[in-house]
Amino acid sequence: MKNKRLRIRVEAQQEINEAFDWYFSRSPEIARAFIDEIENSVRQIATHAQRFPAYTANTRRPVLERFPYSVIYR
Repeated sequence: MKNKRLRIRVEAQQEINEAFDWYFSRSPEIARAFIDEIENSVRQIATHAQRFPAYTANTRRPVLERFPYSVIYR
């Protein structure tokens, strides 16, 4: 399947940045792992968007494995 181009909303990017900063202040390695999980979820969404369960109002979401975050998309 062809990769789709994704846009990350400004609000979502701000939340990612804030979470990264919080994790980084505790451990640079954990902060990197957080970004790796976000990037992995985005790659999976781009290649297999229908793979993840329906969430609300025409959205879907994968839940990160190691962190208390989801990537919500439509």
